[in-house]
Amino acid sequence: MNKSMQDKFNTREKKPYNLKYFWPEYVFDKKKVTSVWVVVFTPEKKIVLTELKRGIDIPGWHVQITDKTLEDAVKREAYEETKVTIKNLQLCTVVESDYFWSAQDELTYMIFYVAEVDELFEFFPDNESFARHILSVEEFLGKYAWNKELIEKVVYDAEKNIFK
Repeated sequence: MNKSMQDKFNTREKKPYNLKYFWPEYVFDKKKVTSVWVVVFTPEKKIVLTELKRGIDIPGWHVQITDKTLEDAVKREAYEETKVTIKNLQLCTVVESDYFWSAQDELTYMIFYVAEVDELFEFFPDNESFARHILSVEEFLGKYAWNKELIEKVVYDAEKNIFK
């Protein structure tokens, strides 16, 4: 996220915003990606999750300047938040947002991937991630508290993509 977007994010008024969902083939401006996320499935079709201040969630957050690619950012976030390495990473859902108001040049993107567990490492809570959970899709969606419409679409799209 560039400095201008970060400043807007920090001072953003609490007003409604719109999300548009696109399939992975959608062409988006990678410079306008504000966050990347990944739905990581175990062989038993459960999801590896993190517990943060905002509650249980899929791993992900902001792309950092040190990330060479969006895929690098996803792998980093998955490991930082759940101590899991991933394989078979696939772009799943592109979400266009007017979170920073609705001017065409200020649209941003949240990018969602799906992957499989490569290796689970021992998890130790830290100041970023309080716990790692491995739950069924239904258990996770029952506990999720932020934007239910968004996460349900993303998780169901991910499940369809990974278990074709």
